[in-house]
Amino acid sequence: GIQSNPKESKEISPIRKELNRYIELNIQNVANEKRLSSDIAHELKTPIAELISLSEMNIRFPDDVRISATYKEDVLSISNNMKTIVNQLMALSQSASGNYGIEKKEVDVRLLTEEVCTELQFKHPTMGERVAFSSSLASPMIYVDRFSLETVIKNLLDNALFYSVEESIVSASIEKEGDGSVVIKIKNTSSNPLTHDDLNNIFKPLYQVDKSRTHTDRHGLGLSIVKNVAQVNGYELFVDYKEDQEITFTVVIPQG
Repeated sequence: GIQSNPKESKEISPIRKELNRYIELNIQNVANEKRLSSDIAHELKTPIAELISLSEMNIRFPDDVRISATYKEDVLSISNNMKTIVNQLMALSQSASGNYGIEKKEVDVRLLTEEVCTELQFKHPTMGERVAFSSSLASPMIYVDRFSLETVIKNLLDNALFYSVEESIVSASIEKEGDGSVVIKIKNTSSNPLTHDDLNNIFKPLYQVDKSRTHTDRHGLGLSIVKNVAQVNGYELFVDYKEDQEITFTVVIPQG
């Protein structure tokens, strides 16, 4: 950075400080971009290697039923996994860029939540029994960008269902604050104890709390997408963790 100078005039001092801050921020951004690029490459390397090896085996041993019987299904499954990664990365990059279009209008949050649940049903077949919804809103209509709210609710619910104790209840509540803002809380009991480090990194792209629990649909992108979407929309986002492994994500959506 730019060093301070004891003889520096008071007019120059704030400029130097601002330049230092700007340089540090950019160094950090470049480091994050590099890490993200290398992590993305790493994420895509596995399914690509699987596709190549599966195809090579099928060519070398065309008569081996163990390979050929499920070849098409395997290729489709691996390709869908790659599509999930790419779609999430696109959502992440779109939400982080200035090209993210926001169009606020009256949205029925009850209907939107039902649609999100239908979409998540195939990933979490028991979610009907597992998610406890509560709402204190007099009217289900809230003034938001529909796509943004859908993205936030979907990712937070998906995250809570996947990382919670098996078959435990996930609670999702929506209420109004005194100032008119809408507060969404999604709470679950984490299947893993979280460290201070985990909580600090939880919104970082491709950060996974449980490295041992590899799963084709989990890429540690959901929460970073939520964070970006919240920033773009001016939502406040909090995470609260208690010793009994209860974790709560809170989103505050200003109205008007």
